[in-house]
Amino acid sequence: MMTPNSTGFQTLCFLTLLCCGILSGQVLRFYIANGIIGEAVRIPCNRTIPDNLIFVKWKYERPDGVPVSLATKSVSKETPQFDDVPEYVKRLNVSEDFSLIISNAGIREHDRRFVCMVTTTEDVLEAPALVKLFKLPSEPEIINKAQFLEVGNKQKLGDCIARESFPEGNVTWYRKGTILRPGDGDVEINLRIEKNPTSSFYTTTSELHYKAKKEDVHSDFSCQVTFFVPSGQNSSLSRKEYFDVHYPTEKVTIEVVPPVGFVNEGDHFTIKCTGDGNPPPQEFEFHTPLESEKVVSYNYTVVSAKRNATGDYSCALNHDKEKKASLSVEVNYLDMSLTPNGEVNRMAGENLSVLCNSSSNKPVSLTWKKDNKKIDPPIFKKLHYRDSGSYVCEVGYKGGEGTRLRKTLILTVEGKPQVKVTKKISGGMKKINCSVEGFPKPDVFWILASSPYSGNSTEEEPYVNQRFTSSIKIEPKENVTVTCVAVNKLGRADDMVNVSAVNIPDEESETRDDDIVTVHDQAKLIIAVVVGLLAAAIVAGVAYWIYMRTKKTSKSVEKNLGNCEESRKLEENNHTSQA
Repeated sequence: MMTPNSTGFQTLCFLTLLCCGILSGQVLRFYIANGIIGEAVRIPCNRTIPDNLIFVKWKYERPDGVPVSLATKSVSKETPQFDDVPEYVKRLNVSEDFSLIISNAGIREHDRRFVCMVTTTEDVLEAPALVKLFKLPSEPEIINKAQFLEVGNKQKLGDCIARESFPEGNVTWYRKGTILRPGDGDVEINLRIEKNPTSSFYTTTSELHYKAKKEDVHSDFSCQVTFFVPSGQNSSLSRKEYFDVHYPTEKVTIEVVPPVGFVNEGDHFTIKCTGDGNPPPQEFEFHTPLESEKVVSYNYTVVSAKRNATGDYSCALNHDKEKKASLSVEVNYLDMSLTPNGEVNRMAGENLSVLCNSSSNKPVSLTWKKDNKKIDPPIFKKLHYRDSGSYVCEVGYKGGEGTRLRKTLILTVEGKPQVKVTKKISGGMKKINCSVEGFPKPDVFWILASSPYSGNSTEEEPYVNQRFTSSIKIEPKENVTVTCVAVNKLGRADDMVNVSAVNIPDEESETRDDDIVTVHDQAKLIIAVVVGLLAAAIVAGVAYWIYMRTKKTSKSVEKNLGNCEESRKLEENNHTSQA
């Protein structure tokens, strides 16, 4: 900021006076030579050099008007002559065009008047010049910054300082790239300029007072210093600064964390309240269905929630009860029971009632599985061995939300053995199969006639669903009764089959139910003999009748009836043997 007392203003007035002055009846035309302090400054001889030049002489004028000779350059000599002036020793030079060059220009050269004297055979001409020097300031920076800005309160934001410039600079403040101007009540700027008495350089300080707004949370502030250089006006911008802006809470929000929409019994959850102020509030007044009194805290945590945690939760600013928020939390519960459950043993043929019940605050779905396969709800009216297995009843909320509960029934159906014996004949080899059912798994023994079977051709299929088959192969030399015996801790069962030594090709065993008995080979043989005898008797009777046709019919009839009665009795005996 320029003032009438500033150095720049004085320089301007002095230049105006000099440009209007008269020397030796001639109008003086001043040349302004600009330079940077610390660098070399070049002062041209602002005169046309005539052909009859003898020499050029440079001098400067002290403040008291006394001229001081500095250097002379003759046309007859290549090297200029320098006068003994202590402040310019080894600092001067005169170029080919007779310009004076002063190295390491200092503040003492500023505003100093130098004169170029052109001496010819006929006249002495002078060309005055005025030296103007400048010094770039340091980069501007904002210091003494406020720790934070409070909305609605005008306070000092900071000082913008530009050090060691010449002449002094001017400072401008910016907010988000827009100039801040004093006068609207929100902005106040105080400028202070200090001159270093030793170096004569200036330090410019601008103090900004600012009334912050809420939108200044993300605003940047900077300052710019403007100064003069030989080429004209220049400027330098400070680094952008950001400030924490404090403002009161206007709205309170409440939420459940972690942010889940489904809270189950046993879950942990926290009721968290926040305010939109800065800094955010650290304490809230909580009201919950689990507490009869208010709770003052940063948040409210429920550990291993029970169903009584369902209800309304609210919080308010501890110092302003009007700023509050509330929400409802529903703690979902799911109970189930399975009767019976765990490991259960039952006897085959018994009835078993299985109940899977659930209770919940929401609709639930129920699923049954046996050995990991979905099934309908089991109904056991008369237990079978095939009913053994692992039954799982699983319940969960419809829609798949939340956890699922499951209970397991491991059912084992026990019973004494049941056996069925069948045979298959191929040539002379007979294969006897004993189908066994029971749990625990029965041990199987074979008896041939009245002796235990000691052969090594016993085969046994895998025990699956409490069933398996044991087999032996025999080639009897005589008719024999084969008995299969099955034993477990609950009892004993046996079944037998008669095996004939006679070979009947492709004879197959008959499949037997519980009320059907296998037809024995020995009974078949008897039937064959009886049938043969009957056929022979009939043939003999017919022959005899022809032979004895002359005899009485009654005797012949009696004999035939006698034969028929004998056949009937044999057949009855045969059936009795089979039974």
